[in-house]
Amino acid sequence: MKFFLKLAVLIFIVGAGFAGYKFLKGPQIPVYETFTVVRSSVTQDVTLTGKAQSTESVDLSFETGGKVKTITKNIGDRVLIGDSIISLDASESILELAEAQAQLDVELSALRELKKGTRPEEVLVYETKLSNARVDASSAMSALADKLRESFTKADDAIRNNTDQFFSNPRSASPSINITVSDGQLKGNIESGRVVVEKSLVSLLGLAGSVSSNNSTALLSDSQEVIILVNVIKNFLNNVALAVNALSSSSLVNQTTVDAYKASVSSARASVNTSVSAILTAEDKARATLSAVTLAEKELALKKAGATTEQVASQTAKIKQSEAKIARLKLLIEKMILRSPISGVVTKQEAKVGGVVSAQTILVSIISDDSLLIEANIPEVDIGRVVVGNPVKITVDAFPGEDFQGTVSYIDPAETVVDGVVNFKSKIKIENTDLRLKSGLTANLEIQTAEKKNVLVVPQLAVLETNQGAFVQKLQGTTLVEIKVTLGVRDRSGNVEIVSGLNEGDKVVNVGLR
Repeated sequence: MKFFLKLAVLIFIVGAGFAGYKFLKGPQIPVYETFTVVRSSVTQDVTLTGKAQSTESVDLSFETGGKVKTITKNIGDRVLIGDSIISLDASESILELAEAQAQLDVELSALRELKKGTRPEEVLVYETKLSNARVDASSAMSALADKLRESFTKADDAIRNNTDQFFSNPRSASPSINITVSDGQLKGNIESGRVVVEKSLVSLLGLAGSVSSNNSTALLSDSQEVIILVNVIKNFLNNVALAVNALSSSSLVNQTTVDAYKASVSSARASVNTSVSAILTAEDKARATLSAVTLAEKELALKKAGATTEQVASQTAKIKQSEAKIARLKLLIEKMILRSPISGVVTKQEAKVGGVVSAQTILVSIISDDSLLIEANIPEVDIGRVVVGNPVKITVDAFPGEDFQGTVSYIDPAETVVDGVVNFKSKIKIENTDLRLKSGLTANLEIQTAEKKNVLVVPQLAVLETNQGAFVQKLQGTTLVEIKVTLGVRDRSGNVEIVSGLNEGDKVVNVGLR
């Protein structure tokens, strides 16, 4: 009991002493961790990861397909400009080239013959050709004359034997059609047309009796007049056919008679149409044979006159045409060899000897390892801060501890969506050439987007950002005052520029620690 009593007294004395100490000391002053507003430089950057790529690369394919004959370079091989990589089987084109060269020899020989002049044997050949052409023309003129004479016979038969049965006084000045025609206009056209047809028959008889095959010019002129006259008769028969074909059996005319009428008109029309067609065919042939005679005469005259300047020029043009074909075939053969347009390393080669490749199919890829660039995707949230020309600090995983310098050289204006996130492709040019850098290496990028020098700077931990803005707690003596500030550039070290609201030397509280 005595022990507990002593312990209680001791606790009382200690507690009373502590209370007295607190009373005598007075209120506690809080202690804060503070930062001093200083003038410094602050750099804002965007960090990315990209891949090193060759600045120059090519994909090669053949313009035409074919079978692979030889392969001289494979993946990993170095190539120089003009080196052959793959060649196709060009045997067919080589044969065509041989034929073209033989044809060129023929054309050159023909030019030499032209310059020598025409041989008597050749003149005889062309004289025979002219004689044959004249015989053909004479036969064609006789045939045309026969067709013109026949035209009157067929026209006369068509009118006077086939259609005059429908008229009273058909050859008079006032013929009258004696079948029923309900269309008054058609009836008038037929009756007046019969008068015109009579005059055409008279004129046709005169022409048919006077045609002669001895004068080709007059015969062709007569042919045109005959066609005009026969066409008048043809149009008249067309009108008569309209009237007759409209007939039907009645008390005045039975069906058998109607059918006979129709058959007569049809026969008349067919005969006249055949006559016109025969004249046109004979006339075309006559004109063609006359043209052949004219051509044969000119050819003979040219042969007798010898080679003209124009002929020599024409033959020279043929030689140039053959030379152009040879050049084209040589180019085609050359295109069957895939050559490197740059010096570098083969990174792709998909052809196999004996295999067939298609046109425009990429078979070979080559990259130049002399200079590199880095391709990276800039996220949508950072694209507004990055511009072409921004300096870039580059580190490569393959060479830890070493820095390389670069510059933003290109930003794609169109977005690229990666895993649902909008990005913009960019290219970083590496400024310092280092042969150790290879295409495909992973590169870490720090793109410097802004830099401010001699500006007010505080750690980000001193800034409290809310929906109402950015604030700091400034220590004035022992009192904290909340001040609204305007922020500027932020850097990766956790510092932020103070544009307004504070002065150099001000003390602000570490609100991040609190």
